[in-house]
Parts: sequence; structure tokens; C-alpha cells
Amino acid sequence: MSQQAGPGTPPDLPFALDEYQARLAGVRAGMGAQGLDALLLHAPENIFYLSGHQTLGYIAYQCLVVPLRGAPALVTRALMGPVVRAGSWVREWRGYEDDQEPVAATAAAVREAGLARGRLGIERNGWFCTAAQQERLRALLPEARFAEGGGIVESRRLVKSKAELARIRQAARLAAAALQAGLEAAKVGVTEDRVAAAIMAASIEAGSEYLGHPPLIASGPRTALPFATWSGRVLQAGEPLFLEVGGCVGRYHAAVMRTAHLGPAPVRLRQMLAASRAGVTAALAAMRPGTPSGEVDRACREAVAAAGFGHCFHHRTGYSIGIGFPPDWGEGRLLSLRPMDPTPLQAGMVFHVVPFLSVEGEVGCAVSETVLVTETGAERLTDVPQELFIR
Repeated sequence: MSQQAGPGTPPDLPFALDEYQARLAGVRAGMGAQGLDALLLHAPENIFYLSGHQTLGYIAYQCLVVPLRGAPALVTRALMGPVVRAGSWVREWRGYEDDQEPVAATAAAVREAGLARGRLGIERNGWFCTAAQQERLRALLPEARFAEGGGIVESRRLVKSKAELARIRQAARLAAAALQAGLEAAKVGVTEDRVAAAIMAASIEAGSEYLGHPPLIASGPRTALPFATWSGRVLQAGEPLFLEVGGCVGRYHAAVMRTAHLGPAPVRLRQMLAASRAGVTAALAAMRPGTPSGEVDRACREAVAAAGFGHCFHHRTGYSIGIGFPPDWGEGRLLSLRPMDPTPLQAGMVFHVVPFLSVEGEVGCAVSETVLVTETGAERLTDVPQELFIR
């Protein structure tokens, strides 16, 4: 079915209409620069950014057709019609029934817009339009010319508006509250599950939405495992506890890592955590508009190495953070703070700086911060003491 979603401003539209018009104008400028007649967006983050439409039902095929001129159109399951009408400013909507071919609905929307012979951009590296679906689109639109369209929306998502930053600041406060609840729940004899329950209850009660990915909670030798979630393990005296916790407001995220120890902490752990803290400090000192991403990574890495723990630093220094849907709360696919990356930082970018240090089979620890690049430097958005918490 094809219809207009309805008149008036939707009740659940996340931002004011002028915010979306500015976003659309910026994306269309990028489309024009690449000679595209339309952009076919499938990533839920990009669809949400431009249209306001969001749903956990993104597991089913959906597409936002953005013509260079004319009205954008949303393609979703017919079931999602009420969601589109409640939460998106986009009025043109095409719904497909569960016994119909989803990609055919997108092809029909393209034809309806008079773009069947146009140059169409598509997110070739995206997760949400499979190779088979892309081949089917080409078969259904044989006269269209397909080109890479990834990066056009993403490059604009990197620099946050004042309205977006307000959401991220609030998310940072929620992350801090949830982390504090987890630390208070951490005691010898309780399980990682109990700590996770405290974190998630505090997060939701404080106002957080569902996260792009769950909190990371690990104790003992499990702290050295990347992306370790709660396991039912009982917290033991004399062991470390690692927590990575997020907050989400209007799909915008902030995150923070902290480390605790159950009882007096060994000198080696204190030194390792001090190295992580030094890395964060050095990264923030290097962050300012115009500085290449790789220079921030280098500053962090050198500080960790100077503290004697360079061999424990196995990954990037940080990643862009903002809009997130499962499986991720980060925007690392857009931009990461990593070696040799030449991308210059801009005021309004937000990063999660994450110098996580680990020794396999023994221990992992970190201090991390969600950080805003300002006109003059960097601002910490997550307000939690950077100490080693003794429980």
C-alpha cells in the first residue's frame, strides 16, 4: 500500500521540524556533490537521523528513499504504519504485507518518484540491506544506475547539533547513575547477575531507553575478556571488577568504564589503572578542532606506554558515539580514534575514549570517558571519579 502518513506534526517526533530540514538539506548537498538522484537508506541509525522513525522492528526490511528533489518516502512493513505516523515527519509511506516482497516496495517507491532511470546511492557496506536484496533491487530497477551512497548521512551525523548534545549530556548523567548503582551492589558473595540487575534497574528508573548493547560486567580473570557480559559468577575477595555502562536518551548514547576491587587492591592493578587514566588525560589534552584523529590516538598510546603498560593496550583509543540501535551504541564505523587516521576533529564531535588495558587470563581494567570536542578543546560529559573503587 502507498499513502500519506497523515497531516500535522507527529506526537512522538524526537526533534523540531527545522532540525530535520537542516539535516535533509545537508544530506542533499552531499548527494548533489556525488551526482546522485536519490539515496536509499537502510541503516536504522540513518533512517532515524533523517526521518525520526525508530522501531525495534528494524529487524524487518525498511528503507528511506531520499530524492534529490521532492518528498522522501518511508518503506516499512504494513504493521509499522502507526509507528511511522506517530514518530516521523515523513508523510509519504509505503507499507508491504508480510506475504509480499519487501524490496519490491522500495522499487515501487523509486518508480513512483520518477527515478527508475536515476543514479541511486545505496549503503553498500551497511548491515541492513543484504547482498541478495541489493541484487534484487538491481533486477527490479534495470535502468537505474547504482552507486556507493554510504558516508553521506554518516559524515553529517558525526557533528552533533545543540539539540543532539542535550540528549547526550542527559545520557551521560544516566550512565553515571547506573554505574554508581552497580558499584554499590558489588560485594563479596553476590553474583555478576546481581550487579547487572542493579545497573539496569537504576538506568531504566532514571529514564534510560534500551541500550545499543548491554552493560559489560566481569569479575576476576574474566575482566580481561573483551565484551564480557554478566555470567552468574560469584564475586570473590581479592578480585577486580570491570564495568562498562551506558545511558540512552532519544536513541543518543553516552558510556563510561570504571574498575573496582573487592578488598585491598594489588599495586600492579593500581599502576595499570593509573596508566589508563593517564591515557584518557593525554587524549583529552590532544583533542581540539583540526587535530587528526590519529594524533589523539598517538597521545593516548604514548601516555600508556610511558607508564609501562603499552603492551597491554590492544585496540583503538576511542570511537564516535551518538545514535545507536542494537547491536551497537557506538559510531565507530563512522570514525574511530586509531593509529594514522587523518580525519580532523571538529567541534561538536563526541567520542567514547576507551584505553582498556588487559593481560590475557589475568586482569583487565579501564577508565573511560564520553567526551565532547569543543571550539577550544575537550569537555568530559561523564562525571564519575576516576579512582579505583574499593568494595
